[in-house]
Amino acid sequence: MKAVVLSCLISGMLLTTAGLQAQTTPATTTTKEQAKADKAAAKAKAKADKAAAKAAANAKAQTATTTTPAPKPATSPTTQPTSPKTTPAATQPVNKSADKVVGTDDKGRTIYEGPRGGRYYLSKNGNKEYIKKTN
Repeated sequence: MKAVVLSCLISGMLLTTAGLQAQTTPATTTTKEQAKADKAAAKAKAKADKAAAKAAANAKAQTATTTTPAPKPATSPTTQPTSPKTTPAATQPVNKSADKVVGTDDKGRTIYEGPRGGRYYLSKNGNKEYIKKTN
């Protein structure tokens, strides 16, 4: 008899606990939905701010291009001629190794020869791209 009463009490407690969980679940779902809505609103606000900043930058650039530059002062012919500035080619990366230059390929890339006889060129990223040997 005691076992039956005890099992009924335990069953009732389990049902009551399950009912409480069922009641609290919609509240947490609402909180999650609210968090999603807040996140979406923040994302939309950030996107709008970015677009406004871009529009302001474009307006500023437009204003800068419409102004006329001031005339340059006349230079006297006695000034020393300036040598042309030499800059390394932007498409040709610098080789930091002591490998010797063999020549160039059809695309104008410099071909190097490594210490073990392998030939390569430098890619745009500066990586060595080895050339397959043809017999």
